[in-house]
Amino acid sequence: LFAWLMQRGWGWRILHWATILPCVVLANAVRLIATVLLLRTYGDVILGDAWHISLGWAQTVLAVVLLWLFGKAIAYVARKNVEEG
Repeated sequence: LFAWLMQRGWGWRILHWATILPCVVLANAVRLIATVLLLRTYGDVILGDAWHISLGWAQTVLAVVLLWLFGKAIAYVARKNVEEG
């Protein structure tokens, strides 16, 4: 949906769509690092259901924000190409 709404040309939409996997992988890496740091600081309580679910929601929000930011960057580059070219 982001790719369709934020990009004009099909090539830019496909590029935006292709950033989904890197966004999810990066958000998951942040979640894993946060889990390890919290586990070292607070112990096994971090592995409980509430923390696990909260970190999962934070990962989802981060992935969506990253996808939106990538979309804004792609739209900026696309506009620059149109202006120059």
